[in-house]
Amino acid sequence: MKKQFLLITSLALLTTVAFGGGIVTNSNQSAYWVRTLVRDAAIGPDAVYFNPAGLTKLEDGFHFSLSSQTIFQNKDVTNDYTYLSPTPKTYYGDVKAPIFPSFYATWKKNKIAVSFGFNPIGGGGGATFEDGLPSFEQSVADMVPMVNALGAPLGITADDYRREVYFKGTSVYFGYQLGLTYQITDVISAYLGARYVSVKNTYEGYLRNVQVNPNGVYSDVSETFDDFSTTYDGLATQATTGATYATTFSGTMGGMMDAGLPPTATLADAESAGAITSTQRAVLEGGLTAIGVDPTQGIGDIQTDCDGAAETYTAQAGQATYASGMAANAAILTSTLFNQEADVVQKGSGITPIIGVNLAFDKLNIGIKYEFKTTIDVENDTKSDFIIGLEEDFTPITMFPDGEKISSDMPAMLSLGVDYKLSQRFSATAGFHYYWDKGVSYGKMIDGEEVDNSEIIDNNYWEMGLGLEYGLTDKLFLSGGYLLAKTGVSEEYQSDLSYSLTSNTIGGGLGFKVLDNLMINAGVSYSIYNEGTKTYTHTLQATGADYTTTDTYFKDTLILAIGLDLSF
Repeated sequence: MKKQFLLITSLALLTTVAFGGGIVTNSNQSAYWVRTLVRDAAIGPDAVYFNPAGLTKLEDGFHFSLSSQTIFQNKDVTNDYTYLSPTPKTYYGDVKAPIFPSFYATWKKNKIAVSFGFNPIGGGGGATFEDGLPSFEQSVADMVPMVNALGAPLGITADDYRREVYFKGTSVYFGYQLGLTYQITDVISAYLGARYVSVKNTYEGYLRNVQVNPNGVYSDVSETFDDFSTTYDGLATQATTGATYATTFSGTMGGMMDAGLPPTATLADAESAGAITSTQRAVLEGGLTAIGVDPTQGIGDIQTDCDGAAETYTAQAGQATYASGMAANAAILTSTLFNQEADVVQKGSGITPIIGVNLAFDKLNIGIKYEFKTTIDVENDTKSDFIIGLEEDFTPITMFPDGEKISSDMPAMLSLGVDYKLSQRFSATAGFHYYWDKGVSYGKMIDGEEVDNSEIIDNNYWEMGLGLEYGLTDKLFLSGGYLLAKTGVSEEYQSDLSYSLTSNTIGGGLGFKVLDNLMINAGVSYSIYNEGTKTYTHTLQATGADYTTTDTYFKDTLILAIGLDLSF
C-alpha cells in the first residue's frame, strides 16, 4: 500500500559516533595515543590494542595500562528550507563522553605474551539535539503553507509555527579482547586473538505541541484542521441547500411558463394573472435574492439564472466537501505524527578475529594488525515508538518495531605502523589505517529501507598520521602528532542524523615517569572536520510542490585524556 510520509526520520545512526577512527570504529584507545595520535608500532602496555604482536618485546612480568578520556563533540547542521523559522536555521548537536575508559593487561614470559583489553571500540557517548533537526522540523514548517492553502477561502492565514522537540541517543560498543603473542624469531613476532563486542544503543525523545497561528492566534495544528473541516462541512451543506433551492425555483418558473405565461412576464405579472399568490410571490422573491438571482426580471431569465446558480452551488458543495475531507485527513495525520515519543533500547553482539605481526630491528619497529569484519545485528526493545508515516488506511508505520533487528556491523580494519628511534631521546612514528566500510552494513536507512554500505559509500575510509616524542629528561617526555582522516561516503549517505566528514586532528601532551615502572600520560587533541553539504528535494505536503534545500554539516571534537602505565 502507498505510504503517506509527513516525517522523514532515521535515528538508527543518531548515536553512531566515532571519536577517533573510522565511521563507527574508535581508535583513540589510550591517553598515550591522545598525546601522539600514532601508536600502531607501539611497544608498551597499550600495545594490547594498537600493536598486540609487539607485546613480546616487553620485559618479563605484568604490564597494565589504564586510561580515561573526556570527550566533547559538536555536530551542527544548518538548513535553508524556505519555510523554516528562521531560515536558514542552525541545529546544534551536543555529543559528550564524560568517561571513555580503556584498560589493558599483559603477562609476558620468555617468548609468550598473554593479553587482555577492554575499551569502547565504537560509540561511547551520548548525542543530544535540544531543538531537533531539519528532517523533523521541515514537516512541521510545512504546516504554515498547508494552513494557508486550506484557510485562504475562509480568509484565514498563518505565518509562524512552534513545537516542542527533544532527541537524545546513547551508544556504546564495548570490546573485550583476549589474545596470545609468540616470538618466532628475534625479529618476527605474531599475534592471534579475538574481541567480543557488546552493543547497546538507546533512543529517547518526543515531538509534541505543534502549533500554528491562524490569523495571529496560536492553536494546536490538528485542532486548526478540525475547525477547517467543520467549517467546510457547513459550507458544503449551505451550498447543497442553495443548489436545491435554485433547482426548485427553476422548476417553478418553468411551471408558470407551461401554464401560459410568457418568458418576459415578471413575478408581479404572475401574481396579477393569478398564477401565484402575493404570499408565494414574497417567498419567491426572498428565496431568489438569497441565492443571488434578481427577482425583478422575467421568469425566463430567472429560470436561466436559477439553472446556473444550481450548477455553481453544486460545484461549490463538491469543493467544500473535498476541502473538508482534506482538512479531516490533515487533522488525523498531524494529531498522530506530531504528538508522540520514543523509548527504545537496542542490544546485540559480535566477534572480531584479530591477527598481527611485529618486525623489530635495531632502531626501527614495524607493527601490522588486521581486524576482521564484525557482523552485528541489534534487536529493538521498544516501549514506545516514533510513527514516521501512515499507510493509506492510516495504519501507523513505526521507526523501531519491537523485536526487529537492524545491522550494526563493524568493518574489517588494517593498521600499519613504523617507529624509528632518531636518537636515544627522540623518536618518530607513522601510522596508516584502512577500513573496509563498503563490505558491511551500518543500518543506514534510505526512504525507510535499510541499505548496504556498498550502495552509499564510494570509497573506503582511511587515516594517516605522524607522531613525534622527545625526552626532555630521563623522566619527562613531550609529544605531539597529526592525523588526517579521509572519508569516502557519497552524498546519498549523508543526512542530518548521520554524516561522515574528512578531518584533521592535532594532539599533544606529556609523559612523566613517576617511577621506573610507572608512567603518567596526559594529552589533549582537537579535530576539525571539513564542512560538508547535501542538496536534496523536499516535497511540500500542502501542494505537492518540490523545493530544493541544502544541509550544511559541521563537526569538531575535543579530547582530554589521563592515563597510567604500570609494569612489574
